Amino acid sequence: MKKIIHTSAAPDAIGPYSQAVVHNDVLYCSGQIGLDPETGEFVGDDVASQAKQVMENLKAVLEEAGSSFASNK
Repeated sequence: MKKIIHTSAAPDAIGPYSQAVVHNDVLYCSGQIGLDPETGEFVGDDVASQAKQVMENLKAVLEEAGSSFASNK
């Protein structure tokens, strides 16, 4: 069974794909870019601020799927 993951806390997919998909208990996440989900604009002009936003976007997608960055070790 396939479940499409979408959250408004991360930017909408720019194209015909999903933010993430769960299939057979495996989470497949799409790539992220440094867009602010509220404005749709890039945050800052530097790599550091955009990389931080990428991680915030990915965190939001993971949480929507019931996952996180936490290790299961």
